[in-house]
Amino acid sequence: MGIHIWVRVLSFSGLLLLLVVALRSEPAMLLLSGDLQALRELAGGSVGVLMLATLALMIIQNLFTIIPLILLISVNVSLFGFTYGYLWSWVCSIAGGVVSFLAVRYWFQSLFAKRMNERLKDKIEGNGFLFVFLGRIFPFVPTSAVNIAAGISSIRLSHFVYSTMIGNLLYFFVLALVGLGILSIRLEKAAFFTLGGAVVVAYVSYRIWRGRRKKLQNRDIPG
Repeated sequence: MGIHIWVRVLSFSGLLLLLVVALRSEPAMLLLSGDLQALRELAGGSVGVLMLATLALMIIQNLFTIIPLILLISVNVSLFGFTYGYLWSWVCSIAGGVVSFLAVRYWFQSLFAKRMNERLKDKIEGNGFLFVFLGRIFPFVPTSAVNIAAGISSIRLSHFVYSTMIGNLLYFFVLALVGLGILSIRLEKAAFFTLGGAVVVAYVSYRIWRGRRKKLQNRDIPG
């Protein structure tokens, strides 16, 4: 194997090792068990330590969806209050998404791009913003799946970031309400199916309108 492949293999192995260590650490165990009082005592009341712990777990959640997203958001809301907990969850999700996107692009894009269906690849790349946005707001799509699909395609990083920002801003608000018990899981799913459907209809309508407009412009151009 070439040096670049060895670097990728070793760095990926190192990441997996760090993941295991992080998940077995005392702060992570306390967070995942929901023992927030013990976590506060362990952090010595330091907000910075608590923020770093939740940021690390959100990055892990974006790399490998083994931690329920609603759990992390609920923990942030409990630790920092609704507004700051919601906003911090949103910021962490953007950071985690970017880390995951860049990691997948570095490690796996060259490997999977050759095996990916060209038609599917073209659709994802041509509608990158919409693809990522819908992946963010539909509750049944794993966070890491969206990041991986975007990373192995050639979606622009800027499109990925903007769609993640907008999609998660909406989705996390609803999850934060669910965490407070204000909104039920059933209503949450119904709300985002409705929102997702509206976005798709609006996007398709826009594409049809733009296509017709181009045809009219082409007709006006003298042959």
